[in-house]
Amino acid sequence: MAETHTYTRSSGSSKLAGAMAAALAILASSQAQAQSAVLVEAGNERLRDDLQWLADRGVIQLSTWSWPLPLAAIDAALAARRSVLTAADRDALADVEIELARQRVALGGGVALRGNTASHPAMGFEAPVRADAEASAWIEGTRGPVAGRLQVRGLYQPLTSRQSNFNLEGSYIAGNVGGQVLWAGQLAHWWGPGQDGSLIWSNAALAIPGIGLKRGQERPFETRWLSWLGPWSYELFLGQMLHNQFASGTKVFSMRFQVEPLPRFQLGFSRLIQWGGSVGGDGLDALGDAILGRSNDPNGAVNNEIAGFDLRYTWLPGGNPLTLYGQFIGEDEANRAPTEYLSLVGLQFKHTWAGARLQWYLESADTMANRFFGLKDGTPGIAYRHSQFLDGMYHEGLPIAHFMGGDGRANSIGVSVAPVQNPYRVRYGARYLRAEVNPGNQTVNLAFPAADTVKLAELSASWYTRILSVRAAKVHLGLSFLDSRNTGRDTGVKFGVEVPL
Repeated sequence: MAETHTYTRSSGSSKLAGAMAAALAILASSQAQAQSAVLVEAGNERLRDDLQWLADRGVIQLSTWSWPLPLAAIDAALAARRSVLTAADRDALADVEIELARQRVALGGGVALRGNTASHPAMGFEAPVRADAEASAWIEGTRGPVAGRLQVRGLYQPLTSRQSNFNLEGSYIAGNVGGQVLWAGQLAHWWGPGQDGSLIWSNAALAIPGIGLKRGQERPFETRWLSWLGPWSYELFLGQMLHNQFASGTKVFSMRFQVEPLPRFQLGFSRLIQWGGSVGGDGLDALGDAILGRSNDPNGAVNNEIAGFDLRYTWLPGGNPLTLYGQFIGEDEANRAPTEYLSLVGLQFKHTWAGARLQWYLESADTMANRFFGLKDGTPGIAYRHSQFLDGMYHEGLPIAHFMGGDGRANSIGVSVAPVQNPYRVRYGARYLRAEVNPGNQTVNLAFPAADTVKLAELSASWYTRILSVRAAKVHLGLSFLDSRNTGRDTGVKFGVEVPL
């Protein structure tokens, strides 16, 4: 049976949360027209795929690889959408509107039940089930420039002994001030263009609680000196990790900046730093040392960081989007620049066939430093690890970044099929993945605690139906076939039901 942990908020965090709540209450009293503060966290695979379809086909201008994603950014993109649409484009727009209607509710709530009978770790963008079963309930609302959600999750038989049986993941309070979304809570992130993984921040592990600041809409600079960068956005985040075994109270500071200097060419820069806690100082000086990259300075505070860039470019042969993307994250630094890169590359193709929208992808990831898919020998044992932050880039024993953890290699292929104008908005999916994980038997990686070769085949379907509510409930059903060198073959069912009330 997994241990149950309790996280106690520090008095400083309580004061900060109280001050923010008071500020948002003042904002809520305003009746002026304001942008939405709603944030859509990582894990909504249907919405991501539909927005990608529209963006890659030039219907809207929006990046879909930096989550949580502000609803204001989506609304602005939809308001400026292209007027000439195909039947497939209109179908994608209809699916987006169904999802957004669930986000725009003035006051509501809901319950959800999810299961993962195969008990394997998350291996993709879809909202993960980090236990045999999970139940959640939430209440949410938005008014003018203020939005929030309180969500409680209960886990039955968590995947690791470090996880709590209860958490508040998905909860947040946010205010849109001057087009910037300031928020506090515990929201799942995903930074990068990868379909199955991110080398710097994904939703494979429990979301880190903290405060964040993000640009509400993606617009170009007005000055001619910077307007060439095209639509841009940024995100800053400051949080604290939970249930660390060795470095208790470890803080996290992360930042991201992304631009679109050319049509359909997007470029992003990301950085994630561990600092403070029982390893280093928690003051502003320690944070300043971390931001300035003094991790190798004997006079500076100890910190651990990864940083790098990602890029994505889309062609339109015959009007069908063909996208090439990559992500490269440095595990070490020299001369204040990332080195010892981890690598991820992928290819996407979107088209219509037999009255359906199809989205294909191929993806390959290598999380051994400086190996580059076998082009070099690589440097084993350093990816997502640190000599003093002994918990590494793992939260509750699960990877903060790519689902494999360090020193792994994965190749995957998948397709999503969305029949146009289906009354239940049915979506089918198929995927095959092969991964070589944890060859060094690193004990910090509880997702894959021993060297293994894993093969996963998945079939899935999702749709909407009416269950005790006016709004449509969302149902997800998946069948997985897992072949592990260590544990043999296993067949499992993944299911989820979200019922808004």
